[in-house]
Amino acid sequence: MNKILEVEDRLPEQAELAKQEVAKLFERYMQANTPTSFPDLCDLDESGDVHQIIDSCVPIYTWDIKVAWLLHESDILDALENEGFYDAGIDPRAHDGMVGLYAYIYNEVRSWYDNEFKDAFEIKEVVA
Repeated sequence: MNKILEVEDRLPEQAELAKQEVAKLFERYMQANTPTSFPDLCDLDESGDVHQIIDSCVPIYTWDIKVAWLLHESDILDALENEGFYDAGIDPRAHDGMVGLYAYIYNEVRSWYDNEFKDAFEIKEVVA
């Protein structure tokens, strides 16, 4: 007997939410500081704000976590490797899989920040 199950993939929208929040954090950082070059993501995280944003975007409900792993397992495992979690000996399924989802969202944010967001910022600087 076949059964069809429809699930809602929330992980990409959680990553997008994190990006939006980091963009707001960037604006606050730029108002409070006058950097001579584009700040690294670590610069924004001096008080742990970036990590707090990522934490708040990690799905907490078991079903959402299971769905995310089902749909994005290879991307999650890649993110864990990219962010050095394997080197640290951290179990990707720790805390019911939330560690892997944290790595995925952080990797998405870092990738976006270092590439697309930085490029957009530099274009605005040149135009201004």
